Amino acid sequence: MGSRAPGHREKTFAIADGLFASLVYIDTTEPKTTYQSVGGHGSRNDLSRELQALYDDQAHTRVTADAQHCSMNSNSCAYEITWSSIRAVCNGMDSLWVHFVNVAADLENVAVNNILARYQDAKGLRYTGAIALRNVLSGPIPNDLGQVFAFCCFSYVVSHLLHARNILPQGDILAGVHLWLHALEKDDERGAFQLLVQWLWPEAQHHLRLMYSVPAYQSEATNISHVNSRPMDMSPTNGQNLAYSQQDIDLFIDLLNTSNADLVSPSPSGMDMSSSQPSPYVEPHGPSYSTTSCQLRQAPVFKAVIQYIQENACVLGSLGGWGLVLKDVPTCLAWDQERRAQKRQIQDSFIRLLSSEKGKHDLVSRSIVNIAEAFVERGLLQEPNEIEFYMQLAGISLINGQASSQEFRDWIHNFHQSSTVDFAVKHLSCWHSDCGYKTNRSANLKRHVGSQHDNSEKGKRTNGYSRRK
Repeated sequence: MGSRAPGHREKTFAIADGLFASLVYIDTTEPKTTYQSVGGHGSRNDLSRELQALYDDQAHTRVTADAQHCSMNSNSCAYEITWSSIRAVCNGMDSLWVHFVNVAADLENVAVNNILARYQDAKGLRYTGAIALRNVLSGPIPNDLGQVFAFCCFSYVVSHLLHARNILPQGDILAGVHLWLHALEKDDERGAFQLLVQWLWPEAQHHLRLMYSVPAYQSEATNISHVNSRPMDMSPTNGQNLAYSQQDIDLFIDLLNTSNADLVSPSPSGMDMSSSQPSPYVEPHGPSYSTTSCQLRQAPVFKAVIQYIQENACVLGSLGGWGLVLKDVPTCLAWDQERRAQKRQIQDSFIRLLSSEKGKHDLVSRSIVNIAEAFVERGLLQEPNEIEFYMQLAGISLINGQASSQEFRDWIHNFHQSSTVDFAVKHLSCWHSDCGYKTNRSANLKRHVGSQHDNSEKGKRTNGYSRRK
């Protein structure tokens, strides 16, 4: 179990990144006109009823597709079911956005209006919800109203979809939302979030009252105290198996609650993790990064989204490159800081030039370029070779027909090969003659010198650094 955990974590991140990519794909290939809510400007329970009506129909469509599963190609069936599910979530977020705009107009709250200005439409809201999911998985938990609200919106919509399919009890919708309220740093944003729950999701208000209870809410349907150590197989060849038990979800959460260092380094040799079990959730006595992030992952409001992406692991994992775009938080932060010059170079001399040609190609090809562009912006793709390789993989997954897929891959490859810009990464080498340490980040080099070499030799640093390609 211990040796396999990092692999499962990589798959988890691939699926989460694939969720973001799937939203970009839908928005590119199926652009919508302005969504008009069928509920109008009525009572505060209209959103819940609207989603229920929307997803009752979607659930019936899925059941019909499942009934035909034995008579169809299973991979094709799983593919269609996944995209139908993603499309349903996008439609639900569109509906929620219309209700949110109406609520914001009634509240006239500064913090709420800031969300409107920040996202402008449902597309921005759902993108941020997907990004917030990854942030909870990888590092700094969301602590501002924009991300917390976006994720809870995403969870609310996904939970209604799962409830319509008799997977999630109605009482679990937004259960644990008090933990997300507790994660907000600013008092005015906490007040605004409470107002949004009251006016947008009135049926979930009682979950907020659990904020100071010990122990906090834990649904019987999401008991994380019994973790099945059976490994999950989410490889592309087994992705057609869409049935996942609650123990699979618990294993997902258990793996996520291991140290974030697992993202960049394997578990220490000899460490047996097979018998480790998480303790039942208890509200902390005081806020801290580690306990809060763990509890956010255990709450049903988060686990509903995990269950949703795990159900669609095959398609989402392939869109996430099965770990190709996996980057840790420091690497992504450096992309916007000390490596910002390289980011701009790749954007200006590679991505934007490629984007200027996408109009000559079909919508699916354009969507792949848009996904790569978004991944580069976020720091998940940072080198031209991995950008090309990712788009090649996405082309295989998304483009129907071998000839069309090959044509797309040839276009991407030839464009990369014809690029005359020097994208070679500059490496900094340790000044010590007996040390072969190299890095492309000056901060890493400084930490290395300070921790590995004698302090008496610090005077050599000034003239000792050298750059190598």
